[in-house]
Order: sequence, then structure tokens, then C-alpha cells
Amino acid sequence: MPNLPDLIAAPMPRWVAPLYFGLAFLLVPWIIYLGVVLPDHTTSRHWDVAWVGFDAFEFAALVVTAWLAYRRSAWVASSAAATAALLFIDAWFDITTASGWNLVQAIGSAVLLELPLAALSVWIAKAVGPPDRRGQREDGLAS
Repeated sequence: MPNLPDLIAAPMPRWVAPLYFGLAFLLVPWIIYLGVVLPDHTTSRHWDVAWVGFDAFEFAALVVTAWLAYRRSAWVASSAAATAALLFIDAWFDITTASGWNLVQAIGSAVLLELPLAALSVWIAKAVGPPDRRGQREDGLAS
């Protein structure tokens, strides 16, 4: 297994990590504020557009991941990680915005489809891993 420094293709500017940590911690008061002030119930004018659009992003992520896997590209790791995130978010919002029979369906969809596919996508991202600096994966296959 290559050393971690061997896997770094391009060094990040030193300001990137502090910026992202700072932004993450600045988000904490906002999250608390939203938790206090947002209503328990609301009506959205474009609810259908939001969900159809989100599912279209999931479709695109799945297609891109499939295409990159077919091409045996090392970029499939990044695509699979993004796909996993979208699937986890979909399961979360399906469950937290549903009630009654829709909640039962959302839990079923999460348990039987979205979360297993998200886990598979995480496995793909981890199994492929980043390419080394010569464009080869750890298993020797071209990226």
C-alpha cells in the first residue's frame, strides 16, 4: 500500500482546511437557530419541483457512477461517494417529511433500497480509492 503522501496528486493551499473548518463551525449557531424558529409544519409552493429535481440529481449520479465504473475510471470513487450522499439524504428527507402510510413506505424504501445502495456506493468509493500519482490504482488497474 502506498504511503499517504504518495496519493496526493496536487497539494491544497494551506487556507483550504481552516476555511472549511471555520465554515463548518459557523454553521452550528445557524442550525440551532433554525431548530428553534422553524415551524413544525409548512406548505411549500414548489414541493413537486424540489423532489423531482432531487431525484433527477440522483438519477444523474447513478448514471455517472455506472458510466465511470464501466470505463474502469478511478473517478468512480468520487462519483460513488456523491451518489451515497444523495441516497442518504433522500432517505433522511423521505422519512422525516412523511407521516402515516407514506412514512411506512419511506422507511421501507430507505431500508430496502436507498440505504443499501448508499452503503454499496460507499464500498465502491473505498474499494477503488484514489489513484496514485502515476494514474494507477492500488490494484494495478489503469484509471
